[in-house]
Amino acid sequence: MTTPIQHPRCPVCEGGDANVPYPGLPDLVECPACGLLFRSDWREIAAPNAAYEEANSSPDRLLAEESRRGPYYAEISRRILTVSGSSPAAGARRDSCASDPVIPRCAENHFSALEGPGTPIPMDPAREGIHAPAPTAGGSRSPGHGTLLEIGCGAGGLLTRLHAQGWTVEGIEPSGPLHAHARARLPAEVRVHPCALEEAEPRLVHRPYQAVVALDVIEHLPDPFVLPTTAAEWLAPGGLLFLQTPNARSIRRRLQGARWEQLAPEEHFLIHSPRSLRLVLELCGFKSARIETVGGGAVDGPLRRALMRPVGRLLSLCDLGNALWAVAIKDRP
Repeated sequence: MTTPIQHPRCPVCEGGDANVPYPGLPDLVECPACGLLFRSDWREIAAPNAAYEEANSSPDRLLAEESRRGPYYAEISRRILTVSGSSPAAGARRDSCASDPVIPRCAENHFSALEGPGTPIPMDPAREGIHAPAPTAGGSRSPGHGTLLEIGCGAGGLLTRLHAQGWTVEGIEPSGPLHAHARARLPAEVRVHPCALEEAEPRLVHRPYQAVVALDVIEHLPDPFVLPTTAAEWLAPGGLLFLQTPNARSIRRRLQGARWEQLAPEEHFLIHSPRSLRLVLELCGFKSARIETVGGGAVDGPLRRALMRPVGRLLSLCDLGNALWAVAIKDRP
């Protein structure tokens, strides 16, 4: 039985009558209208990056896991490439419209079929004429895709892979140990800024971006609008925002209750449902948000990842996967 609360109002939909779903976590409340889980004192959280300061164990844990994250980064880069495209036509548009970057039409087509939340639409790269780029004759780096910013780039594993695929990449990482690791592994020309999101704008060198990526970041920010609003400001018209974050509707949450590992109010200040995330993206100037759920863990090996993929697809049909994967297009003026 949940305990009704009159205040605070939901920071996303402004609905009232939030409830405490877990008596052992009295500061964590849930909006019955949009499904957002959030800290009741979210406005008073003064140091949202404290979980990733040097004295905290989170950077140590992430660094210890980094050597096992290769398959995860491969999966994420595949998702990004599938949507952003690398077809010859897309390259020709980039060359002819350098001052006005255009997202490949295949991405627009994938989104136009979506009228709301629910069933994910399979993306077939071969059907869309999307092919993985071949290495250039002079080196191992592939032809360019455009500019990409990763917010919360961690130890730099994903940026390293995307840079090798031809993206002009840039990163933001507030954790000192993680930033140092990313800086050591990435080429000198790649900028990785050791600062919080709110402090990054004067340092950025590749704006506007064709793509912005934020994996497991938005739940660490108490204000649900800060990251999407900032990303919209930094993206070119038609640019793509890629987000991954825990799913408040996860079947694991339903089965595990308060033991669900994502219920960590000292680090996760909000946990989105598909409905609340879609609403935030729409209010921040994005259109045609494609939101599906995904399963698996960042340190799962290739075999486990392959075995879990059919299960993840099945759970996604009912929005029950452990994490939300969202891709949204910045609206054109």
